[in-house]
Amino acid sequence: MPCTLPTTRLPNHRPHLDNAKRGNAENPQNRVGTITQLKFFVRFLAKTAVSTMKSIKGSMIALAFVLGIGGAFATNAHHAAHKPAKTTDVWWQFNGTQAQISDGTKYTQVAGEPAGCSGSNNRCAILAPANPLHTNQPDLSAIDQEDLKN
Repeated sequence: MPCTLPTTRLPNHRPHLDNAKRGNAENPQNRVGTITQLKFFVRFLAKTAVSTMKSIKGSMIALAFVLGIGGAFATNAHHAAHKPAKTTDVWWQFNGTQAQISDGTKYTQVAGEPAGCSGSNNRCAILAPANPLHTNQPDLSAIDQEDLKN
């Protein structure tokens, strides 16, 4: 004959813990335990997120500082590298007809202001820098002074 043991429960036996171990969420006491565990988990995530955000915030501030300083130096270097050379104005005597005043080949560079230019009708000489592409011609877009003759 088989031997059977009595099925009495021990006095310190807690059935709601057994239900929690089995995943039985129908027990109200089990829900309280789950909610408490959820609260602890949320607090843990919040603390972790705050510490991570502080770290990210510090990194972002450092990155912004480095980019700002680097950008300032890069901008200054760019402006210094692209600064046009200072041009010196020189006198150019005009040797053509009034129909040819826009032709740079009709001008000759002279040492000073030509003396024979006086009047009010026709171009005689101009004060302008040399053309950067053709240095033996004036830059007709940058005329500073014009002398006329009759």
